[in-house]
Amino acid sequence: MVLEELDATRKLLEDLSKRYEELEAKSKADIKFLAKEFKSLKNSQTTLKQELSQSLKEKSEVEVVYALLLLYHCFISSFLRNSHLMGSYII
Repeated sequence: MVLEELDATRKLLEDLSKRYEELEAKSKADIKFLAKEFKSLKNSQTTLKQELSQSLKEKSEVEVVYALLLLYHCFISSFLRNSHLMGSYII
């Protein structure tokens, strides 16, 4: 009877040991995967920050060009309006 309990306990210990080794191997694989994924996301974050910075710079440049075009348009409109008025005063 004691031998049977000892054998059952030994079997249980072997099963638990095997399960522990399987879980440990899976945990190591998961950690390795997560480390690679973290590195990839970190690189992506750096790239996206650079792209955002470039896009903001380009947006700022476009806004400056747009403002200059508006000023140019206002100047031309004013010039044409004034030259039309001046033409009506010429005798």
